[in-house]
Amino acid sequence: MKTTKIWLCMVLLCASALRASALQIIKGPYLQHVTQTSIVVMWQTDEAADSMVDYGASADYGATASAPGAVTIHEVTLTGLAADTAYHYRVRAGDVESADAVLRTAVRPGTPFRFAVYSDTQSNPDWHRRVVEGIISAKPRIVIHCGDEVGDGNNYEQWQNEFFGPAADLVRTTPMYVAIGNHEGNSHWFYDFHSYPKPEDYYSFDYGSAHFVIVDTSQDYDDDSPQYKWLEADLASDAAQKADWLFVAYHMPGYCEGWDSPGYDGEEDVRSYVMPLLEKYGVDMVFNGHAHDYERGFYRGVYYIISGGGAGALDSLRRDFGHVFTSQYVHHYCAVDVDGPRLTLQAITPEGQVIDRLVVLKRPWRG
Repeated sequence: MKTTKIWLCMVLLCASALRASALQIIKGPYLQHVTQTSIVVMWQTDEAADSMVDYGASADYGATASAPGAVTIHEVTLTGLAADTAYHYRVRAGDVESADAVLRTAVRPGTPFRFAVYSDTQSNPDWHRRVVEGIISAKPRIVIHCGDEVGDGNNYEQWQNEFFGPAADLVRTTPMYVAIGNHEGNSHWFYDFHSYPKPEDYYSFDYGSAHFVIVDTSQDYDDDSPQYKWLEADLASDAAQKADWLFVAYHMPGYCEGWDSPGYDGEEDVRSYVMPLLEKYGVDMVFNGHAHDYERGFYRGVYYIISGGGAGALDSLRRDFGHVFTSQYVHHYCAVDVDGPRLTLQAITPEGQVIDRLVVLKRPWRG
């Protein structure tokens, strides 16, 4: 009997040890909101645990940041960093840790930098993975995602299968900013999995000498809405007006030539409420998704880029707007280089083919 009890105790201890070591990192780590001196690191574990990030100039680290409490979706902000500097980091929760990775803080104003743009990554993880491989090869410092990360934002499994899985190698080293799309459904998962300035579905940030404004076209933005008033105030702010380049991103475009369902050619309310503000406050370039194609237009002093070829089934029905210079129905991403008064945009397929190229020179130059 004593032998049986000892054996049962050993079995229970082994089972307890297995349960204790079963904690897994199931998403991430991935990077969010970056500044010259800080960055947000996020990840998810399958069970609640503490949150720690080791970081430093090498894989020896030397510094640790943490957040209080046991959680499954972890968020730690690293502060006191040096501008335009590479740091090694790893995340820890319980008794598990991630592999070493490298992040970079934001560049100083006046420093050239590259950012990438893409969107509509839902429904086809294989295509998303291929587009991500192309973006990684382009080596952007940040990525702008114009929405529809997944097919149904309320479907928890899709966040891994359609977004975090295919994008893992990109978001581990490159901060991503997302303009929420209609397919996210304003789900709590969007807010749980992202960390941006409040209220998170619309916000702005500075990077280098550029000011970026993110708008939510799935929520109210008429001229009596809180978002409209925020947007006008942000566009009129010193941060926007004194920036060398002013960019805006939102999901649903005012005009689009490509859309397979007859009758849709863009958002009337965007034309009525948003676009007049962009013109009034001198926005340089706007990035959209929603239509699953690539389009470049120029309307009343503003460049409009649709980069909706991240993974979703491509549109093919074409309309004709005189201000839209090219429409191409292909999976792609955009690489945008900002260098003083010169901006260069390239639309690129996952195989590396440049399907469109635009150079914008600002004159007179105030930088």
